[in-house]
Amino acid sequence: MCEWFDSIKTNRKLMARLRRELKAYMGSIGELNADEMECLREWVADGNSVYDNPYYLYTEYGDPFCYITAIRINADMMENPEDYGIDLDKIEHQHLLRNS
Repeated sequence: MCEWFDSIKTNRKLMARLRRELKAYMGSIGELNADEMECLREWVADGNSVYDNPYYLYTEYGDPFCYITAIRINADMMENPEDYGIDLDKIEHQHLLRNS
């Protein structure tokens, strides 16, 4: 078999596994709002696992937070940065220095 065909076959298997994973995850995660549902489906459609996240947020054991937990933590961090020890003024200042 050629590499191209093997690649398509592998991609189909991956997407089938990710869809099964998504279905099981949605049965266990609890309530999702419409935005969370849409973002989760896009995340999986892009070939990502529901058990990973784009923010590099990890548990104290080094495991990635699942996608929904991570987007909820990220949203809370943006709304309440002081609760996480984040100084937004310092980050903005560093960003301005790098881009000047």
